[in-house]
Amino acid sequence: MPDPSYKTTAAALNNRHLAKVSKRGGWTAEITEDGRYYLEHGAYPGEPSKTQRGSDSVLGPEPALARTVGSHEAKGPKPAAQDLGAGEGVIAAPGSDECPSVARHEVLVPSQLRHPHPVIAALRDTAGHFELGALVRNRALRILQGLATAAESEGYQVREVRWAHRSGYSQPRPDSLDHIIIETSDTSVRVRMFQQSDRVAHVPTAKEVDENKRWGRSIPKYDHTPNEELRLELNNGWNSRRHTWRDGVRGPLERKLASILAEIGHRDAEARERRIKSDEATAERERMRQAAVARATLLLCESHRGDVLVQEAAAWRQSLELRDYIEAMSATAESLTDPDEAVAAREWIAWATLRAEALDPLRHPLRAPDDPEPTAEALRPFLRW
Repeated sequence: MPDPSYKTTAAALNNRHLAKVSKRGGWTAEITEDGRYYLEHGAYPGEPSKTQRGSDSVLGPEPALARTVGSHEAKGPKPAAQDLGAGEGVIAAPGSDECPSVARHEVLVPSQLRHPHPVIAALRDTAGHFELGALVRNRALRILQGLATAAESEGYQVREVRWAHRSGYSQPRPDSLDHIIIETSDTSVRVRMFQQSDRVAHVPTAKEVDENKRWGRSIPKYDHTPNEELRLELNNGWNSRRHTWRDGVRGPLERKLASILAEIGHRDAEARERRIKSDEATAERERMRQAAVARATLLLCESHRGDVLVQEAAAWRQSLELRDYIEAMSATAESLTDPDEAVAAREWIAWATLRAEALDPLRHPLRAPDDPEPTAEALRPFLRW
């Protein structure tokens, strides 16, 4: 064909795994098994055929793009026509073997990146952050665009990876190697794209053979050549859930975005459940702490009253002893003949009488003492929890 536009068509079919394009030994393209199946049935293997589903096509730009899988209604606005490039996009249809318990929305990947999400535009325009090869770079951005749009339709927030200076003299660097971050109500999911590579047997060069003989330097067994396939990864969680999706025999990555979105939903639900359990545990610990403080406060008051009661009884006994002694002092003072000694004795007896009355708790109103201040130091001996 003299018109080179066929290469664009072949590349689009290659991205959908309907054809295989190779540039080794000259440009070639051939149909895949999925492509032959699609020609015959109008659907990928494992999906309802075109006759079974009417006029809907998994690749066609139809109003059904915004419909949902299962009984849930689509959230958020439908994608604008200008976001679909020439009116064509790729739907990420839900697979039957991935996260079957969650209803998933069809995720649209635009065929052209005309009106990118601000986060995707920043990723595209920031040098040194999205270093994928030219073969896949635009496609990877479009996939992230579709995922970001679908995530926001679910009520999530999409933000870019922050950049910061590691030292006063260094160039700013991203906080992580991830490309975008999707934040749900209860968790944060980091997303990163990778370009796959082909492994082929390495043909040793004359220099490598010579260095191996002279210095014992090992010769690599394989060469890894970047290809046109992509892999998307989410940050690996503690629960070992699935975190990676790639182009493969089950279809291109575009068709797996619904499963990725469902996984993000699963993570959000699990994080919410963990938060609720943590909040409940915190509330229970606080309830137990307050109950322990209440018990300790009661024990502190009881102990204080007991101490005061013992002190009053001791003061009462001491006052009785003093009165007996004062009576003996008075009897002795009556027998004194020296006027000065008699005056001094009477003064001492008067002071002792006042002292005995002050010590006697029965001379004062009978009531329980005021409760002590329940400070942390005062409660410490009574806390048991």
